[in-house]
Amino acid sequence: MKRTEPGKIRLVIADDHSLIREGLRRLLTGTELLIVGEASTGSQAVGLVTRLDPDLVLLDIRMPDMDGLAALREIKRLKPQTPVVMLTAYDEPAWLVQAIGYGAAGYLLKTMARDDLVAAIRAVAGGDGLLDPSHLSSVVRQLGAETVEPTNPIVGDVNQLTAREREVLALVAEGLTNQQIAEVLGVAPSTIKSHVQNVMLKLGASDRTQAAVMAVKAKIVRDEGAH
Repeated sequence: MKRTEPGKIRLVIADDHSLIREGLRRLLTGTELLIVGEASTGSQAVGLVTRLDPDLVLLDIRMPDMDGLAALREIKRLKPQTPVVMLTAYDEPAWLVQAIGYGAAGYLLKTMARDDLVAAIRAVAGGDGLLDPSHLSSVVRQLGAETVEPTNPIVGDVNQLTAREREVLALVAEGLTNQQIAEVLGVAPSTIKSHVQNVMLKLGASDRTQAAVMAVKAKIVRDEGAH
């Protein structure tokens, strides 16, 4: 099952607290974000994602039966193209790194404002990651140095990428925005956006964050002498 209402972003939300799920429903009422499924355990979340094929998943970390990180790994194994955002009460850097390594597009706190949450979901649904540039580069460096095993480390073959696409991907992994990459390479931002979309398509990355992780795992780095 896929999108049935034009312009709607279909969500599955997973949290073991019914008050949190009710709060999310109320927060998202009146937006283009449509909750099509709710789960109270990780295993329920996996089942709903498999059956409903949503555009995005909001996933708590601390849940019974199967915790959010385990559910994330299973979702990305079964539905690698489905973006998953962790929504948690715990600001825990180690969990952030683990979640990104397992395939999450981002890591949000439940204390964030409604408008910021809506904007974040829109961004990820459009293929963007959620980590700010400095945070992204720090996380992917840690992933490169640690043994966190991504569920789907390289979906596509990096050898499919053109030289320019590899160059763009390396800059994405450094945490640069499309505008900043355009300035580095001396081209229009729209050209960079097209390159990033092609890279994600070829690698099977569901979002910008995962493309950056793939770059690190494939040891794609910028050739400083090229510019």
